[in-house]
Amino acid sequence: MNPQGPPFDPLPPGGGGLGRGGFLVPPAGVVVRHNGQRRTEPSPGNDRRFPFRALRSAFRVPIPFAAVLTWDFVCFVVLLLAVLLTFRESIFQKQVVFESDTLNFYYPLESWISQELKQGHFPLWNPNIFAGYPIFADGELGLANPLHLLLLLLLPVEDAYVWQRVSSALIGAASMFFFCRALGLRGLATLLGGLVFGLGSFLAEQRHHDDMVRTVAWAPLVLACAELALQRSGWRAVRWLMGAAFALAMTALGLHPQGLAMTALLLAIYMLFRGAFGGATGPSEREVRRGLPPLPLGEGWGEGVSLGRVSALGRRFTLTFLAGLLIGAVGLGLAAVQLLPTAEAGLATYRESQPAYVFATSYELHPQNLISLIFPYFFRAVDSRPWTLWAPWEVAAYVGIIPLVLGLIGLARGPRPLVICFGGIALLGLWLSLADSVPL
Repeated sequence: MNPQGPPFDPLPPGGGGLGRGGFLVPPAGVVVRHNGQRRTEPSPGNDRRFPFRALRSAFRVPIPFAAVLTWDFVCFVVLLLAVLLTFRESIFQKQVVFESDTLNFYYPLESWISQELKQGHFPLWNPNIFAGYPIFADGELGLANPLHLLLLLLLPVEDAYVWQRVSSALIGAASMFFFCRALGLRGLATLLGGLVFGLGSFLAEQRHHDDMVRTVAWAPLVLACAELALQRSGWRAVRWLMGAAFALAMTALGLHPQGLAMTALLLAIYMLFRGAFGGATGPSEREVRRGLPPLPLGEGWGEGVSLGRVSALGRRFTLTFLAGLLIGAVGLGLAAVQLLPTAEAGLATYRESQPAYVFATSYELHPQNLISLIFPYFFRAVDSRPWTLWAPWEVAAYVGIIPLVLGLIGLARGPRPLVICFGGIALLGLWLSLADSVPL
């Protein structure tokens, strides 16, 4: 007989898991007594590993492994496997999605850059194009992007070209997953968000435009880090602000100017939303009763900043503006090594001398293309040739039936501040993409 009695006395009905030293762990929410001391197991709502309690109990999963068996971990593994499965032909057979830009621009220049790097030369100038071309200032090859350079330096060019596409898809999926988690979502919602953004719609249609995908893939991470910074205080908030600035810098080192402009506009709108509504779910009941808007920033934010006699709303707008300004200044400052030469080179092109509205709105989305939200192949002929006005990847609107339906349900029943923010972003994006087809 054990003189100390059983590890947990009494053992509640319903079973449990395997604790340290082989002790049985009772289910959550049950008051237990261990060595004469009473304690309460955490409730399922506070235990992020709750969905796997039954698994640990049934299969006697060791504690070190069970500690990492969380929804976040499982969802990330699923995202990784989904990306690898999607690119299986590229990884094992070196087959990639391509169009004329791939054959005439991206791959030939990637091959030349890879040779130059392996020979110890950093390619600022390409003497093989006309009388010479400022290849670094062009920006589209991502010569200031550290991840891209590392792949070209360490791998054969055909492998580097494949894995830069794989990494962009994985970054896009993980970034959106992280942003969903920052908003408080969990489980299948975060998984679906990562899958739709990383492997669907825009990034899938633009996959052969490597610079566009490299640029846009980081956009959700910018918002995620900004959101987490606004939820914290002190140096922890500053660290997340620097994380958002780093993600913005990686966006700018892509480099596709339109993708960077869209990301910057998205960040500005989101910070404006946070200044107006505070948290993603709006004010608490206490704040509603007192008539005070919630502070979007953690306690301690702005303690050393004198804002005078301003309202809570004014203070919130001021601090979110400063946070967004800091992200933009640091992020674009880190990317200045690429942005400044690109801006200088752009002034010598016809884009600087022809800023006409017609040119700026080329490849616009026409209303008839909205049918591709439901029928993605509506404008594809029997021989697979597209018959839409512009290139199909420029006007594709398909995001998937399930994401579309869930998005409409979210607009109807989601938290009102989030509906206003992301519904407004969707309407603004639709209005801008339609260009001449809208009255304003």
